[in-house]
Amino acid sequence: MKIGFSAKRRPFHVAFTVASLSVYLLHVLCRTPSARPQERTSLLQESPDDHGEEAGDGPSPAALQPVPAGVAVTRAVVRLERRSLQELLAEHTPVTGSGDGGKRTTSDQPTPTPALSTPHSTTRAPRTPITTTPIHHLPPLSFSSPLLTYLSPAHRISLNPRDKVLGLCGQTQPLPLTDFFTQQMVESVHKLGEGTFSEVFGCVSDTGTQLAVKVIPIEGDQLYNDERQTTYEEVLTEMVITKELSQLEAQENASHFTENFLQIHRVTLAQGEYPVFLLKSWDSYAKTHVVENDRPDSFPAEQLYVVMAVENAGSAVESYQFSSVEEAVSVVGQVAGALAVGETALEMEHRDLHLSNILVRKTKQKSFTFRLDNQGFSLPSHGVKATVVDYTLSRVKQDECVSYHDLEQLPWLFEGRGDLQFDVYRDMRKITGGQWEKYHPSTNVMWLAFLATKLSDRALQLRSTARRSWRAALRPIARRISTYPSAHDAFVHLFSSDN
Repeated sequence: MKIGFSAKRRPFHVAFTVASLSVYLLHVLCRTPSARPQERTSLLQESPDDHGEEAGDGPSPAALQPVPAGVAVTRAVVRLERRSLQELLAEHTPVTGSGDGGKRTTSDQPTPTPALSTPHSTTRAPRTPITTTPIHHLPPLSFSSPLLTYLSPAHRISLNPRDKVLGLCGQTQPLPLTDFFTQQMVESVHKLGEGTFSEVFGCVSDTGTQLAVKVIPIEGDQLYNDERQTTYEEVLTEMVITKELSQLEAQENASHFTENFLQIHRVTLAQGEYPVFLLKSWDSYAKTHVVENDRPDSFPAEQLYVVMAVENAGSAVESYQFSSVEEAVSVVGQVAGALAVGETALEMEHRDLHLSNILVRKTKQKSFTFRLDNQGFSLPSHGVKATVVDYTLSRVKQDECVSYHDLEQLPWLFEGRGDLQFDVYRDMRKITGGQWEKYHPSTNVMWLAFLATKLSDRALQLRSTARRSWRAALRPIARRISTYPSAHDAFVHLFSSDN
């Protein structure tokens, strides 16, 4: 079960883990902004059976409405029939999906890895003593820009990585690791999975919120899972991007709003030996699951950790059991909406949105609101919520500060074969020309088309009548998405109704 984190990825097992490679490189630049490109891409080509019995019978996901006032978009020509999402879904009887949503490109092990992997460097900061300030006495998370506050040129010079991490955590010193967990959390804790550089535990907060807690050993001299530990500088990047995206849910009446990125409940810099209650949870998990991590019982009292508590966001879309085609279409729309908000607010590109990085769970919420430059849009939930996770390869910008990863330092990323996912990486490289610091929103379009295509492929696992309605709903969406230059445009024209 994947709760708030994506599936575990080991290096050179078809799929990969960025955190395990020393060639991983983060660039944080403050430079003159480049003009937004308006390139168009077509990820998908019509397959031969597009013109068979299913061709032409696939309606659109929503009426292609005029652009709402205040929203500037570049609209591509679409020759397919315009019909509303409600009309589309009304024609197709709900069906039950089963099985995997596409070829699993991660490890065959069902254990999750953190959605937010981190790279590695050799920076080391001095050890600091443990303080006794309990975690629940910390101030609430700040809603200033973490990117500007901690990665701007001034702060790169004036603060060392340790102080930046402490600042993001609202601390002046590391806290005892046991202080992160309340009694309610201790009593409900259970291991969810593991990553190459962390353990992931599930628990319930004092308010009844289901949480996933990621414990990352950092800055130690001791090897962990035969790898050196993460550094302050490396974990800082993960914290900054995650907080930037998490804050897009801060206020529903803000200029930009979405609740479909992973929400952080608390991040803490902690210190100490691994608690007994976590070790007991680790042992229970090992009795029923294949484990690859070392039992974390050998860390000394001075060991440091970054501990992240995030929402329980459900299971990966690749393994989620859909009850109807409406649910699947809603997931595509929600992901499009989240990326659209990310684009308008932060010039965000995800750049790694494979099926393990979209989590789905049931919800009683009837609809989701998205705000793009003060324009509100609504999308029916159809009983599911999608959450976009794992920003390891993502690019974001705030004012003139850009955080991105130079994917040219990961040549193996473009060498995969056997799944559409690997074609997307190569297509991204063509679009960007290897200039990863620049803004290329069409990469988001590629991943959206990939998602719709993979969900359409699930029809092969259904009975013939269900297969026809499932593919008729999703395949035209995949084709139409690929005609737009950005997730913003695709969402506004294909999925949304303005408020």
